[in-house]
Amino acid sequence: MADLSTLQNYLAAAESALHSLQTGQQVVEFDRGGTKIRYTPAQVPQLESYIAKLRCQIAALNGSGSRRRVIYQQW
Repeated sequence: MADLSTLQNYLAAAESALHSLQTGQQVVEFDRGGTKIRYTPAQVPQLESYIAKLRCQIAALNGSGSRRRVIYQQW
């Protein structure tokens, strides 16, 4: 996993790309560690998933990751 600063830079670029797509730009490219990433409006769900993954990785490095718990339903 990348360091915190790198992940935060990736997140900022991905969020900027998402904003551009949602405001009408047809194609967005950004650099992720030397690799060009290209998204189109049809790939917004993939970009949102990537952003969520980055946020989880950042939270884990910050020690603030959420823990899943079982929810029991009583009848």
